[in-house]
Amino acid sequence: MAPHLVRWHEQFASKGLTILDIDNGDNDTFEALKEHVAEKKLPFAVAHDAGAKTCSAYGIRGYPSAFLVGVDGKVIWQGFPLPEVKEIEKLIAAEIAKIPAAAPKEGGGDGKNDGKKDGKNDGKKEEGK
Repeated sequence: MAPHLVRWHEQFASKGLTILDIDNGDNDTFEALKEHVAEKKLPFAVAHDAGAKTCSAYGIRGYPSAFLVGVDGKVIWQGFPLPEVKEIEKLIAAEIAKIPAAAPKEGGGDGKNDGKKDGKNDGKKEEGK
């Protein structure tokens, strides 16, 4: 599963996808998980579910199991992801399309505005600042 997660992270993270891998703490030690994350250089968050409380709460019975949560916070897909990779990628793209484009920053959006409403940065510091 990790190769798909890494690819999805690389392809969609900059567009709004967040990947969270939750490892069943009953199956793996924390140290083993840390070694795995370092060895594979996983670029997304990985949590160790000590006592498998989260896995139990979500009714996980097989691995890998996955949940795709939409922009509205509702689960839009769950299951065994490997045979359905293309379907999941379509769902990810559809959810990302629902994310509104970031509004431009006040003053032109270049991040260099000196605080003036006209968006011009004359390079001088305003009095009182």
